Amino acid sequence: MTHVLLIEDDEIDRTTIAIVLRRAGISVFPAVDGRDGLRQYGERKPDLVITDIVMPNVEGIEVILSLRETDQEIPILAISDGGSKGDVTLLLGMASKLGATETLAKPFEPSDLLAAVDRCCAPGDAACARSALDKARGRAIDVADNRRLAHTVQRHVAASPHSEIIRR
Repeated sequence: MTHVLLIEDDEIDRTTIAIVLRRAGISVFPAVDGRDGLRQYGERKPDLVITDIVMPNVEGIEVILSLRETDQEIPILAISDGGSKGDVTLLLGMASKLGATETLAKPFEPSDLLAAVDRCCAPGDAACARSALDKARGRAIDVADNRRLAHTVQRHVAASPHSEIIRR
């Protein structure tokens, strides 16, 4: 069974994504923000990390950078809605440049989430087999608008030693 660390501050998003993953036979360890996620990562050693970009305490960009400093192999799926003032393409592009294995813009269909998880998983991992896509059901995952998006990403990116990578 694949074990996923899901780092998402929005309770509705976190619960909805966890339900989709569990219905596909994937074990989920939910974390309420980046700080909680990094703590759990050290304790649980998941097969995959799914992280939102904008969160309180420790942002998704910081999670990606921290994980890449200690583990170059862990697959990371970055998710974001871009917020009301942010550009989802720019944010997910930054996440990709900084080490995210895959990115996915919210809102997304359950089948899109499972396809992204599948692309992140190691070949031959039965829990991430394409057949998991067949378990996807129904409706889009609607997510709340995150109004702090632009401010928090700008603040953390400006302070990051990796800011030159982001500007390229």
